[in-house]
Amino acid sequence: MGTYINIKCGKCGKSMTGGYQRGSTSMLGVTHIQCKSPYCLEWNKTNSKPYSQFEKSDKLIYNGGIVLRSILIGGIFGTFPSFALMDKIEAYTVRMLVLFGFAAIGAFLYFKVAMWLTRKNISAVEEEQNTINQKMQIPIFPMEKQNDNKSLINLLFKKNK
Repeated sequence: MGTYINIKCGKCGKSMTGGYQRGSTSMLGVTHIQCKSPYCLEWNKTNSKPYSQFEKSDKLIYNGGIVLRSILIGGIFGTFPSFALMDKIEAYTVRMLVLFGFAAIGAFLYFKVAMWLTRKNISAVEEEQNTINQKMQIPIFPMEKQNDNKSLINLLFKKNK
């Protein structure tokens, strides 16, 4: 059964995914997304975060998922080539060694590809998060740049002497 997601703006309710899309949510991603409506442009918080903001437990869960998927999916796909050799091998123990050998090779190859794709994805998310951080920055008043000890309220309501 597939999973469908639809991310809507918290302010105007407009869909930011163009309706329900097949997919799932991930721990890895940007912290905010901007509404696509030209009248809203609200920044909405997500449940994702860049890899650099992961805690140790988040990293363990994220990387553990990659390892687990590598063993399961890579192992399954790795066994397919061994089935072609099973008719030619008579000894049961040798058959099992060939089967597990191909499963290990499949798991290793899947792991290498998954790690390569994960590194690319982490880099892209970190770049996008830096761009979002720059867009979301609130303009700084000139007096704050000078590190004045006077607050904005005191300056606005200052009585003339």
